[in-house]
Amino acid sequence: PSGSRGEQSEIAYLTAVCCYSLSEISTAVAEFGRALALLDEADESNDRLRLDIHQWRSRGYRRLRDFEAAREDIDRALELCQAIAEIRPRAEVHLHASLVATRLGRLVLARRYAETSRDLYDEVGDTITKGRVINNIAGLNHELGDDGAAIAQLREHAKNPARPFFLAVGFSNPHVPWIAPKKYFDLYDPATGMRFAVKRNTSPL
Repeated sequence: PSGSRGEQSEIAYLTAVCCYSLSEISTAVAEFGRALALLDEADESNDRLRLDIHQWRSRGYRRLRDFEAAREDIDRALELCQAIAEIRPRAEVHLHASLVATRLGRLVLARRYAETSRDLYDEVGDTITKGRVINNIAGLNHELGDDGAAIAQLREHAKNPARPFFLAVGFSNPHVPWIAPKKYFDLYDPATGMRFAVKRNTSPL
């Protein structure tokens, strides 16, 4: 395609977002990588575009259950958002960072990211997304054993009774972290999810 490397990078990024929206996740991740490579070759620096690419690719890796790769990308996005004056992108990055940390079982870190996201959404007046984040914080507080804080968060969320509300709370929590180790996912065919590699135990014991 014609245009500068920066323009080509933005086109690749938008293409990747479209692929992600169509659930073509592997293609999207590859396109996000291409967008970053093109941006590295660009004459101009575009930290906002780079932040968006890392955040979206992290989402893609999360969908592919490669949570370490998702963490690496969202960590880079967190670094980049420190230099961004816009509040909403910072709120979005911290929210996604909280989701990744939750998947990795790092619940205290997940709560800290979520609390930052809540405060940033409050600054921009986005009460709907703020309410969703508060709901997430309540769940994290419950998982961490702070039921009193969970109730307080729910009371704050309930201040607007007209807003639709749903909360799933498990009182018995055997599944933290919320994912199986990668070695178990590797037993399945990622294309179909059906193939399972069975290893028979031939030991008499």
